[in-house]
Amino acid sequence: MSATANPPSWIDTVFQLGVKRSALLQQLILLDRQHNEVIPIGQLPAEVLSLIFHYLINRDWSTTWNVQRSVQYRRSESELEFVVTASHICHRWREIALQDPTLWTLWSTFEFRSNLWLQKVKERTQSSLLTFRIALYLKPSGIAALKTHASCIRTLEVGLDDTITTITHLDNPLPHLESLSIFSFAPPSSSYRRQSWSSDSLLPETTFSGNAPCLSTVSIISVLVDLRLPIFVNVVNLSISDIRLDLEDLARHFTEGLKAMRRLESLTLSHSVLGEVTHTIPLPELRQLKIKGRLHPFSKLLTKLRTTPTCSIHLTFSIKSDDPVGAELMGEYIARTTEDYPIDLAETRWAITLNHKSLEIGYRMNQLEGPRFFLMLQRSRHSKPTLPLHIAIPTLLAPLLSRIPSYELCQNSDMHKKSVLMASEIVELLFEQRTVTSIGFNGAIAFFEAVPHLVRHAQSGGRTFNVYLPSLRTVQLKNIPMNTPEAKEKTVHVLKLRAEGGSPIQVVDLVSCDGAMLMAKSLREEFKDLDVGVRNS
Repeated sequence: MSATANPPSWIDTVFQLGVKRSALLQQLILLDRQHNEVIPIGQLPAEVLSLIFHYLINRDWSTTWNVQRSVQYRRSESELEFVVTASHICHRWREIALQDPTLWTLWSTFEFRSNLWLQKVKERTQSSLLTFRIALYLKPSGIAALKTHASCIRTLEVGLDDTITTITHLDNPLPHLESLSIFSFAPPSSSYRRQSWSSDSLLPETTFSGNAPCLSTVSIISVLVDLRLPIFVNVVNLSISDIRLDLEDLARHFTEGLKAMRRLESLTLSHSVLGEVTHTIPLPELRQLKIKGRLHPFSKLLTKLRTTPTCSIHLTFSIKSDDPVGAELMGEYIARTTEDYPIDLAETRWAITLNHKSLEIGYRMNQLEGPRFFLMLQRSRHSKPTLPLHIAIPTLLAPLLSRIPSYELCQNSDMHKKSVLMASEIVELLFEQRTVTSIGFNGAIAFFEAVPHLVRHAQSGGRTFNVYLPSLRTVQLKNIPMNTPEAKEKTVHVLKLRAEGGSPIQVVDLVSCDGAMLMAKSLREEFKDLDVGVRNS
């Protein structure tokens, strides 16, 4: 391969990793020109080597098939060209392997379809533990390789087509297997639709009859697996995505399998459907729970889970439910979960965040621990919510909001007009809580603008400011422009929220706000007893 004015495709592949073209282009072209020469390792930039090997080992192949088949074939040819060029450049493989023995432990029939390339990998792995990536419908011969190297496989990733019952080949002893990932997909086409799952779609028990005492991490995508099998009993991290468990026997198998995983520390459920859950599921070692999808299929499960108070909970749900009972169950779960927490809610500031078409509520202890309770309500992208916001938000959040005195209202992205309605619903619900003592508006334009709207709505109904926030004492305004007359008017609306016969807001903190000094002066003149602070974050 000779250098040309246009860089070869493998160079473009490198830059897909986010590398600046100007930083490495000259070095890569120089190496390409000299690929037939013996280049000392010391002349290869560490940055280049790092990119090459990171690319070869850590690609997320399970997300790359969302393109037309012809495009995928062209991409594979480009990747193979890149790999061959890399093999020419990095002439002294063994010296590199001494520095990082994991460089040659990837055996993949996804990206590298050249038998010669696989043979080179095999020669250099020797007795190292391997990462196996096998697409059975592309390379049925991978089964033979799997059987041959079963004793030294540490990570196994298997891609199936829709004929999932054809896999019966994990019955070998897998003494070093630590991570297992199985997913089913068919080549993309306009006519392809995911099959309807039934009990007949379960992978056969013989598939997992092998012994894998070290198996700790399991990922299952679009495949039904009986979690009650002995091979899963010691699993620590479990991720399940895109499956249907709405039939009674499948739901029972799932819940019984979870109960048997006494060491389970992390559970992730994404975009799946779950049937009736009737029994309590104790997970005494669970440290992290993540659930994403629609609200209704998981609401019953959440009320049956029994975790430790220190479990990190991250929930992302669409505001779309075929049954309002799902929202009521979710509200029950939120109330029960927060009651179990061994922290003083009065000392914790919760964040309510509006994103584009979504709402998040939760609190974080610190950056190292991450979120301890985190709920996201997300508008459905393709249809209108069947559960109206004025029902969903109070039902889900009222049990929680009524017990928390300190909030930070946030906004992370440009707001859709319909999201302002969501902000108004939240503000109205929040402002009726008698326990709230502190509110912060952090870049929350939608929340901030909802206050005058709420006040006007109250006045039109004959209500006054006095109905809101009888205990509010502190307001923080952060990253909100304060250099317009409209901003002052909205700020005054916020500050007039006070209790009848009680003390007004005592402290206002302006943080990183444009025009903060002039606003502070104006507020001090209008509210004589107000403590106004100005600072940068």
